Amino acid sequence: AEVMETELQDPAGAARMYGEIVELTGDRVALREQVRLLASRDDASLVRRAIDEAIQRARTGRARATALLTRGERWLHMGELQNARVDFEAAEALVPGMVPALSGLLLCVEGEERFSLASRLRTVLAGLHRRTPDRAEALRVLARTAEEQLRDSQLAQWAWSEVLAENPESEQARERL
Repeated sequence: AEVMETELQDPAGAARMYGEIVELTGDRVALREQVRLLASRDDASLVRRAIDEAIQRARTGRARATALLTRGERWLHMGELQNARVDFEAAEALVPGMVPALSGLLLCVEGEERFSLASRLRTVLAGLHRRTPDRAEALRVLARTAEEQLRDSQLAQWAWSEVLAENPESEQARERL
């Protein structure tokens, strides 16, 4: 797929190849690459169809959860919080404790639900080893949410200190601490 895109200058062919990889493996990176290539064609229906197909054709619960996560992230990016929430909840139901789904969900809820979900995300993150994929980004989401919406300086400080432990060069974490 990479060769098709870079050396053969065939982004449509590369998108098809990534689609095949997604169908066979459910690979999250391949789905993101497919979505990136399709999005560059300025036809949102192509992107939507590719993600919907990935959800429908997923061979495992984890692959389906990954595709739902990707669609939820797209909804979130477009400001469609209710649609994003549905997909994040479905992904997390398939793979309980799925960190990107929980952090996405945190951005979709309000009030007491946000407090409860922030606490749950903190517990999940505290139980993960440092350098676990998606942990650092989820910590950033948690830290910003704790500061800006929850006004919980203790939770924010914990999350930013963990971001710094994950990435000692993080200027944002240094500034916040």
